[in-house]
Amino acid sequence: MLVAAYAATAVAVGPAPEARQDVPRRGLLYEIRTGASTVYLFGTLHVGKPELYPLSRQTNLALAASERLYLEVSLTDATSVNVDTAAAAMYGDGISLGQKLPAALMEKVSARLARYQFPQELALKMKPWMLGQTLLLLE
Repeated sequence: MLVAAYAATAVAVGPAPEARQDVPRRGLLYEIRTGASTVYLFGTLHVGKPELYPLSRQTNLALAASERLYLEVSLTDATSVNVDTAAAAMYGDGISLGQKLPAALMEKVSARLARYQFPQELALKMKPWMLGQTLLLLE
């Protein structure tokens, strides 16, 4: 049985670690086999940089051959996705990122926000993982 799945990754605020040169590049598609079953796990951030597209032939073949495709969100209802994402990614009830992060880390975040001219008032409403992904996309 072939199954395709997507996985999200959380990104910490700060510079990306340097890639190790001794590790072979595997891409985003992983193949897991157990007996007669094969699972493809496609690790993405849901929004990729232009150089990730188009998807590789191997990726498209794996997706096309899969009996089932499991996604973390419904791609058919953008409003629902936006509401669900906002509920999971943003603080409410007067809580802000500045209350959650140590002062030294908040200084680094503020410097990064200034570098990208990203509105601090919006960033302070985000949970750390959401701000991390946002900053990564701005890199």
